[in-house]
Amino acid sequence: MKKPIHIVCVLFCLAAVAAGCGKQAGSEHFTAKIVEISGDSILAEPDPEETVRNSSDLFLFSMGELAEIGAEQGDKVILFYTGEIRETYPAQIDVTDWRLVENT
Repeated sequence: MKKPIHIVCVLFCLAAVAAGCGKQAGSEHFTAKIVEISGDSILAEPDPEETVRNSSDLFLFSMGELAEIGAEQGDKVILFYTGEIRETYPAQIDVTDWRLVENT
C-alpha cells in the first residue's frame, strides 16, 4: 500500500528539480540601446516594449569580464542578466552576456 505514496513523492521531487533547473542564471534578457559608455560602465535604455521598463527606464552595468563586442553609443544590444535588479537610479544589473542586434 505504501508504493503509490512513494511513487507520488518521487514524481513530485523530480518535478520540483526539473522546474528549478529550467531557468539558469543569466537567462533573463532584454533589448536596449546604449546611451553612454564611460570607462567600464555602460548606461542602457530598454526598448519601449520591454517589460523590464516597469523597473526603470535606464540600466547601469559594468563590462567587467564581458566579451568585447565593439558596441558603441547608440547601438542596440541584447543584455543577458542574472534577473536581479538593484533599485537605484539608474537601476543596476549584473550582465552575464551581451550581443549586438543586427541593423535591419
